[in-house]
Amino acid sequence: MLTVILSAPALVKVMGALAVVIVLNSLLHKLLPALVAATLVLALWCGHPLLPGKSSKGIIQIATAELFSPDLLLLLAIVALIVFLSSQMSAAGVMHDLVGAVRARLSPRAAIAALPALIGALPMPGGALFSAPLVDKCDEGNELQPVLKAQVNYWFRHVWEYWWPLYPGLLLALDLTGLEVWQVMLLHFPMALLAAAGGYFFILRKINTPTEVRPADLQKPPLLPLVAPVLVVVATYLLMRVFFGAMSSYFPGTLAPHKYLPMLTGVLLAILLVQIQRPLTKEKWARIVFSGKTAGLLLLVIMVRIFGAFVDADLPDGASLPEHMRQELANWHIPITAIIVILPFVGGMSTGLAVGFVGASFPVVLNLIGDNPPLKVLLATTVLAYGAGYVGMMLSPVHICLIVTNEHFRTRLLHSLRGIVAPALLVLVGAVAMHVLILYW
Repeated sequence: MLTVILSAPALVKVMGALAVVIVLNSLLHKLLPALVAATLVLALWCGHPLLPGKSSKGIIQIATAELFSPDLLLLLAIVALIVFLSSQMSAAGVMHDLVGAVRARLSPRAAIAALPALIGALPMPGGALFSAPLVDKCDEGNELQPVLKAQVNYWFRHVWEYWWPLYPGLLLALDLTGLEVWQVMLLHFPMALLAAAGGYFFILRKINTPTEVRPADLQKPPLLPLVAPVLVVVATYLLMRVFFGAMSSYFPGTLAPHKYLPMLTGVLLAILLVQIQRPLTKEKWARIVFSGKTAGLLLLVIMVRIFGAFVDADLPDGASLPEHMRQELANWHIPITAIIVILPFVGGMSTGLAVGFVGASFPVVLNLIGDNPPLKVLLATTVLAYGAGYVGMMLSPVHICLIVTNEHFRTRLLHSLRGIVAPALLVLVGAVAMHVLILYW
């Protein structure tokens, strides 16, 4: 029996570890121990020994390498700075004024979705943490269920990620497919509209619009100064990407900055701008910086990344889990179209990242359609693979944005995910429909 369990397909091992996250989180009401347990289950089930051996780096070394990687350290810095900026804007009254400005221009129902969508223009890791307090501010009377606010914040935070070319996952897809930016933006824009429509029909319509405060009754303060911190982050990100891109083109061999550096710089400048506009005292800054909330979130991010490290790590036989999954699907004679759906979906579920599912699945998916495929085949394959990966990413229990959203609203993973399934399935159906339409119309 033990031999049968240990020899289970890689697909079963990954999905089993994700199930551990959901079940333990529901039982313990604590996500951190659930993530630790799931990581250990995945590592041991895949045959990794505790200490380094001839065929594996070992659990301790894999976890330690990820823990001290520059990539993770910069990610933690960004998440911490996002918390600081969010708390700073709240303490300085910017959050309150921004919510008021948006509510003065939109209905309460539209405002509660527009605010996370606005923050979604920033491709910042864990950005849902930044928009969560804005969603809370829209419900000053605490009339909405926390789980509903969590679903609104999480879903609408990501409607941009389908077509907005600042997102690393989309940029990687552009690089691998060889398509132009405008082609992918036009291809994926209908899917972004479908995601927004799904969010409206399955999530927003549950919100009863308050009658005591109407947009017409509110003053309309200037919006630009309030969104200036967001604009600073976007502008800094764009300028640094363009500058270093031009440098590498005109001066080959120029040292490129780390992928998180533009965002890190932008958030720092936004913090400086808010401090200039509305200065906070040292005492208020001390409460922000030394908040226990920040430390708890950073621990969650660390465990998510360590879990991902075991998904990507070489197994004792020298291959990785994604490689095993590809081979298993081929051995099971799964149709090509189904593989184009399954591989990105599982990649999205297991990593919770667009870069994760694109990097793990697109090289195989593109290989299935051969070299130099017709444009319509390439477009149809791209929209289907990206759509399936997007749905897997949104339903992933290790998605950082889902984790920080649930931490903010004190909601459970399973409860939040229930409300996400219907709009996610709508997106998947739309991706299949566009795939068929492009191929045969």
